[in-house]
Amino acid sequence: MPHHLDRHHAHSNLLEFAKETDRAQRRYENFLQHELTRCGIFNLAPAHFQILVAITAAGSTVKNLAANSGVHGSNLSYYLKHLEKHDYILRANVRDDQRYLFIKQTRKAKALIANLSRDAARRVEAAWNELEDKDKNALHDVLVKISLSLATTLPPRSA
Repeated sequence: MPHHLDRHHAHSNLLEFAKETDRAQRRYENFLQHELTRCGIFNLAPAHFQILVAITAAGSTVKNLAANSGVHGSNLSYYLKHLEKHDYILRANVRDDQRYLFIKQTRKAKALIANLSRDAARRVEAAWNELEDKDKNALHDVLVKISLSLATTLPPRSA
C-alpha cells in the first residue's frame, strides 16, 4: 500500500475517533443536564457536577481537584466560586499551609450526587448489560490502549 494511503487511513481513523469521543461527551453532558433539570437544579452545568464528583469524601485540595476533574486554572476557580455561592461546597485554607485551599462537599452536594449517581448508574448499567462480555472487554481494552498511548506520546498538561 502506498505511503500516502497509509497516512490517509491514519487520518481517517483519527478523525473518526475524535468525532465519536466528542459525540459521546456531548451525549453525556446532555444526559447530565437533563438529569439536573429533572431534579429541579437550574444553577449547575455538567462541568459543575463533574467537579463535585471529583471532590473526594474527605475533601480535596484545589491541586488534586484540578488533576481529578480535568478542569484547570481560571475555569476551576470560576466554577468553585459558583459552587460555593450556591452552597454546594465549603472552601477553607489548610491549617498548616495557607497557600493550599481545601474543598469539601456540603450536604446539599452529597444529596445531589447520590440522587444523580443512582439514576445515571441504572441507565449506564442497563446499557452495559446489553453488551456481550466479549464486547465489554474489547471496548475496555481499546479505551485503555488509546488512553495509555495518548498519555505517553503527549507532554503532560500543566495545572
